[in-house]
Amino acid sequence: MDLVVLNGSPKSDDSITLHYVKYLEKKYPQHNFIKHHVGNKIKSILKDKKKFESILNDVSRSDGVIWSVPVYTCTVPSQLIFFIDRIFDEGYEDVFEGKYCTAITTSAKFYDHTAHNYLKASSEDMGMKYVDGFSAMMYDLLEDDKRKDFRKFSEIFFRYIKDRAKPPKEFFSVQDSDFSYEPRDVRNVSKKKKDYDIILISDHTDEDENLKRMIGVFVKSMKYKVKVFNLHDIEVKGGCLGCVRCVNTASCVYKDQHEDFYEKNIKPADAVVYATKIKNRSLSARWEQFYDRSFYNGHCPRTMGQQLGYIISGPLKQNPNIKEILKSRNEMGLTNLVGIVTDEAEDSHLITDLIQQFSRDFSWSLENDFMRPYTCRREGGHKIFRDLIYEMKFVFTQDHKFYKKHDLYDFPQNKYKTRIKNFFLKILLNTPGIKEKAQEKMTEYMIMPLEEVIDNA
Repeated sequence: MDLVVLNGSPKSDDSITLHYVKYLEKKYPQHNFIKHHVGNKIKSILKDKKKFESILNDVSRSDGVIWSVPVYTCTVPSQLIFFIDRIFDEGYEDVFEGKYCTAITTSAKFYDHTAHNYLKASSEDMGMKYVDGFSAMMYDLLEDDKRKDFRKFSEIFFRYIKDRAKPPKEFFSVQDSDFSYEPRDVRNVSKKKKDYDIILISDHTDEDENLKRMIGVFVKSMKYKVKVFNLHDIEVKGGCLGCVRCVNTASCVYKDQHEDFYEKNIKPADAVVYATKIKNRSLSARWEQFYDRSFYNGHCPRTMGQQLGYIISGPLKQNPNIKEILKSRNEMGLTNLVGIVTDEAEDSHLITDLIQQFSRDFSWSLENDFMRPYTCRREGGHKIFRDLIYEMKFVFTQDHKFYKKHDLYDFPQNKYKTRIKNFFLKILLNTPGIKEKAQEKMTEYMIMPLEEVIDNA
């Protein structure tokens, strides 16, 4: 069978993920793997319609499609998002409709599930028959049992195509809205204080009326001055190349305005508001490009301690995966998510009220230095990065220095007091007589330290 491989990695043939495809190509020579490096060639694909149409022609003649892509910051590289957006923008979904597809990703198992969700939802929106994909660690291919699992996965995909089986659809179709937000008159707060450095970054264009009006209401409602920037005014020559040259230099190979803007505006800010519009199953490709490029900071939460918020135009509730990505990025950045405001209510008065409440919450969080407790998003993600950086500290040298400086190497075996306490508890709980009495009062012992705090409050 003919299988079109849409390689979303900017590293083309040097992509680690693509080598998983090459392994399948070697193991299953009866199948024809037609590769297109859409991540690496995205600029020419967007400019040259013939190149874009040649890919579409191969897809239309194929038996199946494989998305081959690394995971970047909880989703796929911006280059692939640009490609997928063009399919929808120009109405080429019918070329993909009915085709079987799957995804192969490589990562450190850091929010790979949200990347797969994006690919599956986008594929289903095109009318494709999506067979759940394969998420690999970067070097799983080196292990025999992992290779066996990978072959079994590929055979499932081949079998679905051969049997014309129908995989279940997971995501509801998104219902677009033509609602126009018309805010009531909002007066500027009389005195704009300058106690805090607050910036708002947007990617809106002239057509994004709802988003522009929401931004206007927020800026007028804030009692502190807000500096507004637009990504379209910042020179960003391209998306992250995955070259990893920044890991030792903490500087990107691109020579454009991204790094200078990030250093001078985002890092020193007390609070950042991101204002953007949902496009298909993601934020805009330009926004994701800007976010990907922040990887020159490595895996370090350089904006930790900031207050963070989102103003979003579009169907966020219909895209829970986007919300999960936003919340995960917030927690991994060690920032406080004040809130997310959207225009989904389709009630101009209510939306204005929500934005004004959002501005009050923002000011309060700044004034009180409030940080919401983190969840499994942070705890689980942190442990993945912590272990990865420690194991590769001679590669990720900047990350290693940052983690040491900020005591982020919080391995449990390094907590000596806990180890000593556990040692004596082990002896006591294995001593006849004491063990039985301790078990009888276990719940009482568990709440004793809490009751002591409450008594002394």
